[in-house]
Amino acid sequence: MSVKQAAEKWQIDEDLVVEFCQDGSLVGVVKEGRTFFIPEEAICPVIPPNLEARPSSPEYEDLIGRIDEKNEARKACEVKNPEKMAAFEKDFKTTFVYECGAISGNPLSRDEVATILEGQVVAGQPLLAHLQVVGLSDAYDHMKDLVDKRVPLSEKIIKDLHGLIMVDKPAERGKYRLESIHVLGAYHQPPEADRVPAKMAKQLGKFINPQLHAVESAVLFLMKFDGIRPFMDANGRVGRLLLNFMLLQQGYPAVSISPKDRDAFYAAIDTYYRDQTSAPMVELIAQYMEQQLDDYKAACQA
Repeated sequence: MSVKQAAEKWQIDEDLVVEFCQDGSLVGVVKEGRTFFIPEEAICPVIPPNLEARPSSPEYEDLIGRIDEKNEARKACEVKNPEKMAAFEKDFKTTFVYECGAISGNPLSRDEVATILEGQVVAGQPLLAHLQVVGLSDAYDHMKDLVDKRVPLSEKIIKDLHGLIMVDKPAERGKYRLESIHVLGAYHQPPEADRVPAKMAKQLGKFINPQLHAVESAVLFLMKFDGIRPFMDANGRVGRLLLNFMLLQQGYPAVSISPKDRDAFYAAIDTYYRDQTSAPMVELIAQYMEQQLDDYKAACQA
């Protein structure tokens, strides 16, 4: 079949099919001149939509059951009230950029972040803070665009997101760390620098766990990523973007972690490595998602 036929069959952009043909994601592709021919039986290398229907672990059955029910209502709202949902999404992006940056030490208030996102400068605030907001905003937009195009997670995506975030440090953009690091006070310490590429490749090879609910699977990947900390800087910001990348691709809304829960967030990661349980983080993210879905409903009905 042609690129156009494959795009129609899989309901994705033709440009994405071409990328799959070029990077080897599709097996058996034949190229004649500039034209690609794809086997009829080829499988689209994109997360199947039915992954969002995976059952949750028994201990989260009630909580995630409520989330799934409210998520269906959210999807209906998006169809009935696209303008209200678009406004809600714009407001959420401001919240995410502010909260994600604040957890990482950005001193700007939410109102100041909103001002910068409108293309204005905040008097009296450092240039670095402005650049961090712009970089995180661009990375968020890129992440959403990839989700819309149904592009599967890859090492390139992770490095590209890091590159956008690190607009203030061009020498480090999209590059794995070359030095070993120590996280003060943490139970788990990241691997030595020379082990990072192999660790990342291994983790990306199983980033979706088909035995876990979509929320649980995304949370587990976040904690594994944080445990590797592949970059010298911005691992937290990249990790929270990747969490939302996975949630959105599997049919769930993005979430934002409030700075007031910063300690709880990192304690949950520590608990995972110390006690081998993801429960604190799953519950934290699930609670945020349930609140987000309640906010969607309120916005839809306003």
